[in-house]
Amino acid sequence: MLVNICIPVLKNYDGLLEMVRSFENGILKPSRYYIMDNGMNFNKDVFQEFINKITVVRPGENVGVARSWNWFIDNVPQTRIIANDDFIISENCLRDFIDNLIVDKFCYPDSTEQVNSFSFFYLPENVIEKVGIFDYTLSPNYGYFEDNDYHHRMLLV
Repeated sequence: MLVNICIPVLKNYDGLLEMVRSFENGILKPSRYYIMDNGMNFNKDVFQEFINKITVVRPGENVGVARSWNWFIDNVPQTRIIANDDFIISENCLRDFIDNLIVDKFCYPDSTEQVNSFSFFYLPENVIEKVGIFDYTLSPNYGYFEDNDYHHRMLLV
C-alpha cells in the first residue's frame, strides 16, 4: 500500500525534520513525503538522508494551509495523509493508523484528541465529493478556521 504524507510548512523546518525522522523510525514507513514549502526555505542538504522520498512543491508565495491541503487533494495519489509540520509519531503510530483506517471515512489517530484531528488526518475521496475542498477564502488566511469550517461542513452532509 502506498502511504503518502503531505505536509505544508512555513518556517518550522527543524520540526519538519524531526517529524520525518519519527516517521522513518516507525515500523511502517511512508512511501513518499509531499512538502508544500510555503516559506521557500527548504534545504535539501538537511534532508539528504530522506531526499529520495521527498517531493518539494514551491508555490512561489505562502499559499496558506487550506490551499496547500487542496493542492495535496488534487495532486497526491491515495493513500494521502495530511499532517502538520510538527506532528511527531511513535514507531507503531502509522502502522496502527493504516491498520485501523476506514477507507470511506475521515480518520485521525485514536491517540489524537478530536480538537487536534486536523493535525494528522486521512481524507478519502468520497468525503471530498460530499463536502468539497477546503475553503481558502476564510479570514484571517494562512492557517485559521479552515479545519473548523470543514468539520462543520462534514457534519452537515
